This record gives sequence, structure tokens and C-alpha cells, in this order.
Amino acid sequence: MPQLASTYLLIFSLGEGLQVVTRGKKVFKLDPGSYVYVGSARGRIKSRIIRHFSPRKTPFWNIDYLTIKISPAISLALSPEYAEGYTATLLSRVFHGVKGFGAADDPLNNTHLFHCDCDLKTLLDKLQEALAV
Repeated sequence: MPQLASTYLLIFSLGEGLQVVTRGKKVFKLDPGSYVYVGSARGRIKSRIIRHFSPRKTPFWNIDYLTIKISPAISLALSPEYAEGYTATLLSRVFHGVKGFGAADDPLNNTHLFHCDCDLKTLLDKLQEALAV
């Protein structure tokens, strides 16, 4: 039986700016505010989300370099009709993207990390609006 991809969201709040340097030496300067990251896991969504909340891991993906510095505030698993790339496209209509972050295998989107100069409640309201299709 094939394992279905599962899309999830990680939501962060930054009170002050943060610099993230990835394995490829890319530097991402994150402004204060709220962030939402779109990720996927093939049938292993629970273990993937647990990994993201753990500060002790060998970093591999761009998101690992962020979650080593700050733990997500919220994680959400999405229903199967929200594929990772499709979800990133929906979010790009509402939020500002952090270009080049976590989208190496997505030909349609240049990011999977989105910023909102707002608090978490406002981000969640906008997220609900963005995903209402």
C-alpha cells in the first residue's frame, strides 16, 4: 500500500529578528512577526512534527536550521486535498514569502516559509482565510 503524502503547517512567533544559516550556507534574515511553514511527510507526519519540536537533531532541511533556534508555537496537520505545493500557492496569495526557504523540490513556489507582520491570532485568522477554498 503506498504511503500518502501528508501536509502540515508549523507556526512560529518571533519577538525579534533572527538569522538562519542553512547547510548550503544560505543566509535568511527573518524579521519579527509570525511565520507559517508548509511541509510534508510521506505517511510519517507524527514523527516529522515531533522532530521539528526537538532542538536536538542533525539539521538536514532548511526548516531544521530554524527549529534548532526556535520551537514552533503551533503545528497543524492538513487534510489530504491540501498537497504541499498547492498549500504553498494558497499561502503566497495572503502572506509574504521568504524566498528560497524550503522549496527546493517545488517547481511552482519559491518558498515554503511565509511571514506576517502580525501576532499569532491574526496569522491564524489569515491562514483560515487563505485555506478556505
